[in-house]
Amino acid sequence: MEYLNLKRDISDLTNVEREKEGVLVDSIVKSITEKMMEGRPDLARRLLAELGTLEGIASLEVYRTNGTMAFEDLKTLQQVIERKKEEGPSPLTETLESSRKQYPSKARSTGRNLFSSLPDLREPLLKGQDISFMETQGDITVLTLLRPLRNEVRCQGCHGTESNIRGFVKISTSQEKNIARISRHKTAMVATIAITSISLALFLYLLIKLFVDRPLSAMVSTIQDIAEGDLNRQVEVASHDEIGILAENFNLMTAKLRLSQDNLKAWAEDLETEVRKRTEDLRKANEELKRADQMKSEFLANMSHELRTPLNAVIGFSEVLLDRVFGNLNEKQTKYIDNILTSGRHLLRLINNILDLSKIEAGRMDVHSEECPLERAIYEVLGIVKPLATKKHIDLDAELTNSPETIFSDEG
Repeated sequence: MEYLNLKRDISDLTNVEREKEGVLVDSIVKSITEKMMEGRPDLARRLLAELGTLEGIASLEVYRTNGTMAFEDLKTLQQVIERKKEEGPSPLTETLESSRKQYPSKARSTGRNLFSSLPDLREPLLKGQDISFMETQGDITVLTLLRPLRNEVRCQGCHGTESNIRGFVKISTSQEKNIARISRHKTAMVATIAITSISLALFLYLLIKLFVDRPLSAMVSTIQDIAEGDLNRQVEVASHDEIGILAENFNLMTAKLRLSQDNLKAWAEDLETEVRKRTEDLRKANEELKRADQMKSEFLANMSHELRTPLNAVIGFSEVLLDRVFGNLNEKQTKYIDNILTSGRHLLRLINNILDLSKIEAGRMDVHSEECPLERAIYEVLGIVKPLATKKHIDLDAELTNSPETIFSDEG
């Protein structure tokens, strides 16, 4: 707001200065015109020189329409005198002649031209437009006003009717006092802004301290206690703003966390009870397995003797009969006893495998493949199966044609 006020004051001040310059120029133009109408350009020149020395006026100059300075030389005056002489003798011509004598004898133009430094101003000035702008002359800042001198009807007797403009007045007034005033306004504005900013910052600091810092500090302290395991702590809700909403949500989160912890504890206790129960069940099952293993070992020890002893007797007596220790056997008897011997040996191998505890506990049976006669393998199987078939009144026999002599198999 202060900045806007200062900007408005500067604008108002500049407008006032322009208005003052406009009034001053009107007065100067009126005075110059009166002196020129009296045929006294020398007095107009002197008036300009005196006005140019007044306080606050940096420069006061009159230019011709071609941009050269007026009243510096006798060029325009000489042209007017010659025009008037062509019209005939008159008191004005005599006055002009007398005025010419008042000029310095060596009056010469300095060669300065308004449009050499300000070429863009020629067209608007010749159209009769006032132009004002700020510029620097030497070490001071001035407000310059350029005003066209209109070629009034009463002036056309000397200046002719070729142009509506007979020249330009350029006046520059010092703006140092105004700049100093503006500078004081700026300093005051800066001081005001600084004081206001400091006050506002202090006020905001107190507000933040009261409504943000304190609740956050209390929340941080509570969070630290909760982090150390105290889930029963609650953040105090002192307001319903964003901090208050945060505190409420934090308390809700803590309550859910506490409930989850209670559920976890209950689950852990249930799990511990279940583990103890399962451990006891496993202990009992292990004891049962030990007793079963012991019973198995006792059973196998007993069965090893009970099964192998009679089977070895069968195999032994079959071998004795086949060796014809007790006499000769016919073909049919030999065949049946050979079947008994083959089946007995096969059964013994099966019992040996079953009773081999190391193989049972390893969970596997080794296969020992080797080359063996195909015919013998078939007739061994036939000898085992044929008694069963005979009981069922089934005649079972084997005949080999175009078959390999040997195969790879486990004879056990």
